[in-house]
Amino acid sequence: MGKAAAAEAYYNRGLRYYAGHGVKQDYAEALKWLRLAAEQGYVEAQTFLGVMYANGQGVGQDYAEAARWYRLAAESIDSRLSAVENKLRNAGMLSFSEKWCDCSYMDKCRCY
Repeated sequence: MGKAAAAEAYYNRGLRYYAGHGVKQDYAEALKWLRLAAEQGYVEAQTFLGVMYANGQGVGQDYAEAARWYRLAAESIDSRLSAVENKLRNAGMLSFSEKWCDCSYMDKCRCY
């Protein structure tokens, strides 16, 4: 099983424990499996960990830790989108005649 497939399997197992589908609901066990997926860069798991830390599910409520996981997920998504944008631009399928800037992204401005 490849790394991506393993991360997805960990994520799905974590969701089962979170929701109690086919197993006894157990937030701590869900957190364990979701963390394994998140540490491998699985964006959905990173986001879900943020939710669990924000809500105190399976762990003590910790907004700083929630923000850390949300930030990792956002950075992962941003890097994936940038890679796709670069591929499209290099293939001549994407071009911009004007630059525009978005300054709403976590205290950073990004110009395109």
